[in-house]
Amino acid sequence: MNETEVDGVPVLWAEAPGPLTGTLVFGVGARDETFRTIGVTHLVEHLAMSTLPRVHYEHNAAVDLDKTEFYAAGKPEHVVSFLAAVCEALGDLPLDRIEKEAGVLAAEGGHVAHPTAAVLLNRRFGANGAGLALWEGPGYDRLTAEHVTEHVRKFFTKANAVVTFTGAAAGGADVALARRGAAGTRHAIGHRRRARELGCGAVAGGGARVARAGA
Repeated sequence: MNETEVDGVPVLWAEAPGPLTGTLVFGVGARDETFRTIGVTHLVEHLAMSTLPRVHYEHNAAVDLDKTEFYAAGKPEHVVSFLAAVCEALGDLPLDRIEKEAGVLAAEGGHVAHPTAAVLLNRRFGANGAGLALWEGPGYDRLTAEHVTEHVRKFFTKANAVVTFTGAAAGGADVALARRGAAGTRHAIGHRRRARELGCGAVAGGGARVARAGA
């Protein structure tokens, strides 16, 4: 495992078979919401992905209890371009699409944890933190632009970010991520530590660019 830090963001990479995979992971998930804002992390992910052009290489994003990740696999230039586009999107989310994406999410359904696990987590934590996995909340259609922007400001930051690659492309990656103020920094440090202990792909702060500077 190779490790470096670029602009305050940890970048990890190791050689692995298959096409290059790059992952951008934020240490934020459903456990970081409130009952009123259940689903806001997933909404942020959908809003960011909705801005990206159609591509023919593997890429996706996901949200679970304690992390949000964006990843792509393919040629190095495609992977880095995807991560750059995600960062740019997070810095300027299309808030006018909230109603549309809320409808898509409502139709998707899905859960951040297995139903049995969700019940046990709720018994342990109540309607807080990981215990929220059991609840649907008021609904995606009740989330506002203010909920989205505050969530991004607090959690989708360089202080809460890691980037990983399964190849040497990371050695030439330049990561420039906008600071969104000091709010949430102490909370973010714990999330970053947890993400790295879990071996998460990558966590990168929102709002700027990931660009490959030669490789």
